[in-house]
Formats: sequence, C-alpha cells, structure tokens
Amino acid sequence: YTTISNVTDNPLVLSDFPNGQYRVYAKPNYTSGKNCPESVMNTPTCTGITSLSAIFTDPNIVVSYSCDPSVPKVRINLSYPNGGFSNLIVTNDGNDVNILPPAGVYGTYLVTIQPVCDEDSGFFGAATAPVALEIAAPSP
Repeated sequence: YTTISNVTDNPLVLSDFPNGQYRVYAKPNYTSGKNCPESVMNTPTCTGITSLSAIFTDPNIVVSYSCDPSVPKVRINLSYPNGGFSNLIVTNDGNDVNILPPAGVYGTYLVTIQPVCDEDSGFFGAATAPVALEIAAPSP
C-alpha cells in the first residue's frame, strides 16, 4: 500500500502514473482510528477490435480488421507453423495490412490482433480469437 495524505476528492482522482489498466484499492485512514471498508476501482480496459479476417494471396498474408477509431494503433500477431512468431504494430487506419510470411515455411498460420491504446507504456488490449490460414507447400 501507498499512503497518500490529505486526500479530499470524492470520488478519488489518481494521476501521474503510466497509461494502462489498473485495479486500485483505497481505504481511508482516520486519525480517530475509525475503521472503514476498502473500496475497489478498475480503470478502463483497452478495447476496440470488432472484426478480423485474414487470407493468403500469394505472396502475402492479407489482414483485414475493424477497430474503433479512438484506438491509435493495432498490433497484428502471426504464429508460424514451425513455432515461430512475429508481430507488427500499425496505425489504426482501417486499411488492409500485407504481411510477407517467411520463405519456405508451410502449414497453418494463426493471426490475431490487439488494440494498442498506448504503445509507450505497453497498454495493449487482449488479443482476438485466432484466424487460421493454410499456406500449402508448392507441388513438386
């Protein structure tokens, strides 16, 4: 716990901490020894993704998404069939994103997307359910 003296705001106003999602527990300490219950406050989550789709159009994975315009950026996550992983943060402009998969890696790729509310503080929302897409090995 951190004790903050002389707080008179009701409701409690917190400031000067990195942008993110927090659960704050507050309990008043009275000089008279009066015991009050703790109150719990949750700051807003980072949300905004409403749709995601991905297809393979040789040579690119084309990712289409929809996200609330108030979210500045999105992070596209790509899991490779061989266990590899990459991600890309792009400006949330609603345009399709072309991703060139690694050469010679064939199989099922998984694509997810997350809202990025504050890249500097690492305030990202939860990833969507994955979209699976198959990149088949070329015929001999």
